[in-house]
Amino acid sequence: MTKSVEKYDFSNIIEENLMKHWMYLKQTEGSVYVDEADFKYIAARPYNRVLYADWLNRGIKDQKVEINRLLEQYDREGDPLMWIIGPSTKPSDINRTLTAMGLEHHQNWTGMAMSLTDGLCKPSDRDDFQFNQVTNAKDLNKWVDVYIDGYEKPASGKEAIFKRFEQIIKKMPDEYKLYLGFYKGEPAVVGTLFLDGDIAGLYCIATAPDMRRKGLAAAYLQNLLDEACAQGASHCILHATEAGKPTYEKLGFQSYSKFQVYLYKDDHSER
Repeated sequence: MTKSVEKYDFSNIIEENLMKHWMYLKQTEGSVYVDEADFKYIAARPYNRVLYADWLNRGIKDQKVEINRLLEQYDREGDPLMWIIGPSTKPSDINRTLTAMGLEHHQNWTGMAMSLTDGLCKPSDRDDFQFNQVTNAKDLNKWVDVYIDGYEKPASGKEAIFKRFEQIIKKMPDEYKLYLGFYKGEPAVVGTLFLDGDIAGLYCIATAPDMRRKGLAAAYLQNLLDEACAQGASHCILHATEAGKPTYEKLGFQSYSKFQVYLYKDDHSER
């Protein structure tokens, strides 16, 4: 029997899944990370992310010293440094220090979750849509193309993204899976499924710009939820932007927490 959503502390679960998801990349080659109780950071080209900080006992001066050290050493060949402020980040007003150090507010995310009942776990019945797991280099190349276009990432980062996820599909496919959606035979939607016990996290969801407004994201998510059910997940979580939130709400996701996202853009990483 599927467990009731009300029995879960989803504010905490959503944040923990986010940390575990990105820290999963520390198992890939060339990654640099800090995975301590009071600070979690991952640099796995092209990704540079601060996932958590508990600096409640540090003064502003000490915070700035630590942030400046991070800014000096992060991998500028990848994405701009992203600092994610979650519900348990301390102090809660750390955004003031980040702004003073040159980071800019980028987005707000909503932590969402839903119960995976038998009635909801049904694949899309569209004849023009195909949903496949990515298991080889050919499909991964298509996956990366859609991912880059969907997130408007620079094409120069394609090789780094390909190499990062290639390691996952070859060496670590059990908890982390990539899926590619095709519309009339053309690559259209991408995403990943990160399994942590009976919790399934959805990440990297993107639709190719020329494939939007066709209902393909909904069809893809329906298939992804069905796959999560098949893998034994009882609940699914994600982090939605304001633009994506309505789509997830229509599928049955509920809001549980808020995240603030800050970016550091120096002259080299401006994009």
